[in-house]
Parts: sequence; structure tokens; C-alpha cells
Amino acid sequence: MKHSPENLLSLLFLAGLMIIGCAQKDSPVGSNLAPGLNDILPNEMILPPEDVRIYRTTTTTGVSGYLYLGYNQGYYANSLLRFNPTGALPDSFLVDSLRVRLLLDSLALDGTSPMGASAFMVNQQLTWTEIGVNWDNFNTDSLSQGLSFANIQIPVAASDSDTVRFTLPEPVDSLLRAWLSAGSGGKTLYWNNGIYLQAATDQNYMLRFASAENSNINRRPKLEMFLKNYDTTVTHGGDPVDTVLYLNAASDAFIAKDSTTLTPVDSTFIWMGNGAPYRTIMRFNIDSAFTAHYGVAVQRAELILHADTTNVLAFDHISGAYGLPMADSSWLEDPATAETTPISLPLVSLYDQATGTLALNVTTLVNDWVLHPGTHFGLRVNSSNEYQNVARMPFYGPQMLADSLKPALRIVYIQGGGGQ
Repeated sequence: MKHSPENLLSLLFLAGLMIIGCAQKDSPVGSNLAPGLNDILPNEMILPPEDVRIYRTTTTTGVSGYLYLGYNQGYYANSLLRFNPTGALPDSFLVDSLRVRLLLDSLALDGTSPMGASAFMVNQQLTWTEIGVNWDNFNTDSLSQGLSFANIQIPVAASDSDTVRFTLPEPVDSLLRAWLSAGSGGKTLYWNNGIYLQAATDQNYMLRFASAENSNINRRPKLEMFLKNYDTTVTHGGDPVDTVLYLNAASDAFIAKDSTTLTPVDSTFIWMGNGAPYRTIMRFNIDSAFTAHYGVAVQRAELILHADTTNVLAFDHISGAYGLPMADSSWLEDPATAETTPISLPLVSLYDQATGTLALNVTTLVNDWVLHPGTHFGLRVNSSNEYQNVARMPFYGPQMLADSLKPALRIVYIQGGGGQ
């Protein structure tokens, strides 16, 4: 194969670059990225938290794939459903009956009695949105619900994937037409503000149903509409045809409240959770640990937490967590209202259910705090899916007797110059 002079020059130029590249030594930047280069070995530091605060809040759950209903281990959970029949009905019809169908996903039961719940029509002009509603802003105490229209009984023998149904109140034809009118902006006495499912509080159970956001469309809540359909193309209306139409919920959410009083109120445990989530804020003495911060490169920083999986107050589990930097130290006095510093994209670390360990990756945050002394005001630890389910998880705190179980910030770093 012959090469032109131009090709030969190109090959020689590339070969020269390869020789230069192979002979070039690693730069100081390279030595900051991997251990052992330029004879610089990594160091490791373990820091315990100096200050810890825990608080509980409420969250919106409209994007969860589940609806919760029940009272169990201090958790209350009720659910909201709304159906919008606009565009789903034939031109001429008569309603025989309306029925809501829910599919169980899982359940927890501490008793032998059938699990009871009540269904109410949210008929007054109470506005709730799927993204935004929570226990605090949906105040059922001031809601004029009237009497429940259905008492739901779920048998003790119920299992996953069982169907739960309840019938909407008469007159169902007027009710459905009113919902159509409301969806078109018309006036009506039956406001289509949804159905409220309220759990009995004298039993210990927790039901989980598939929601309108469930990944399996066949498991989502449905309104079963039993109709007589009239053919409008026939002058006399023709003979009515019995028809069953199925309508998916347009919006739904569960609202949760945790009535548990955590005792003792100390740092033996720190908490995280979902539904009615707990959040933990802690601060580490980073400035004192890194007195000579120039030339320091943090290669890895992890907040290591160990869960107490046998704790009687543990309820389900979280799937992961992330950390947010606090904007100032006001959280020491009022953690619930203290603000965090915005960051572009929190890094989620997964909870290892097999070992009960959460290794929260906070490398970027810690590196920034080391390089800029006086900027570490605290770290708030959130569950990564506070909206998803009902969960309460205790992790061992700084007052735990066993040192190996205490929370610790593990920092692997390189000191490039100046020493410590």
C-alpha cells in the first residue's frame, strides 16, 4: 500500500504526539484525582457530628404510585380520589349505578377484625390539588362532609391484589351529569371535588392500594359506570344497550400524619421517613479538622448511618437519601423553618436494606466546605422519596453506646502541600 507525502507527514506527527504523551509526567491536577501519584498517599479522617436536630413535617404525595389507608403504629393515612367523566360518556345515556374499584397492593394488620373505612363526597367548594395536598392543608375538621355514603369493610383474610369496591350514592344519574356540568364550567349542586376515604382509628391496620400513578395501568383506581346507552342516530332512540365503561382516576393522593411521640428525646437515634417524613440536620467541626486547607483535595466523603431495623417504632423503610447544605445556623433554634442553600442536583445514595447501612455521598459538599472555611453551617439529610410511601426509620445517633454504630463523616483526602 502506497502513502502520499501528506499521509506520511500526518503519521509522523501523530507518532510524535504519542511519544510526548507517554513521556509526560502526571501534573499536580492528576495527583489530586487518584491516590498514590507523585508519592502522595491519601489520608482518612472520621468526624462525629457535633450538633444534631430532628424535626417532622408533611409532604405532598400526588406522584406516589400508591394510596394508603389506615391507622398503624401511630400513623394515620387517608386518601383522596377524583374522577372526571368529561369526554368519556356517550351522547345519550342513563346511569344504573356507579362503583369505585381499588386494588390492594399490600397490607399490614394487627388484629382479627375486618378493616373498616368510610367514604365521603367532598361536595363543598374545597379545592385540593394532587400536587400540593397534605394532612395540614386538607383540614377535615372544618370540612362539612355530612354523613358517609359508604362503609367499607375489608376482610382479615384479604391479600395482595384483592379488589375493594364501594358504590356511589343515589341519585347516580344526577351525580354523574352534575360532574359533567362541573367539568364544562357549569353550575351544579354536586361539586366534583372528589371522594375522601377515611380510615377507622379504633383498629390497627394499614392498607396500600395502587394509585393513578401506578406503573401498571390495569391496577389503577377505576370508576365503573353501568349505563344504558341510547343510539342517537336512530330517531326513536332505539333499544338501550347495557354498557359498562371504566374511567381511570384523574387525580388522587394520600395524606398522612404521624402521632408518635419519640422518646427519649435525645441523640440516641436520628430519624428519617416518608409520608409524614422526619428529617435530620447535623453539623461537623470541619474547620478545626482542616486547619491547613490549601492543597487539600477531598477524594471521597460519606456520611455513614446504621439503621436499627429491630426498633419497635420502625415502619417500612426508605430507599435512599440525599444531603442539602444549610444556609445558616438558625436550624439550631428552629430546624423546621431553617433554609437550605440551593444546589444544582442533589446526589442520591441508596439505602442497603441487607446490611441496614446508608452511606451518603457528600464528597462535593465536603470538598467545598474544606476549601472555603466558615461555610459549613450544617447538613440536612432527607429521604429521597418522601412522597412515595409511609415509612419511619430510626438510625443510631451520636449518643449510642457502640462506637461502630454511631453516625460518622468519613473523609478520604490528599494533602498536596503545607501539611496539617
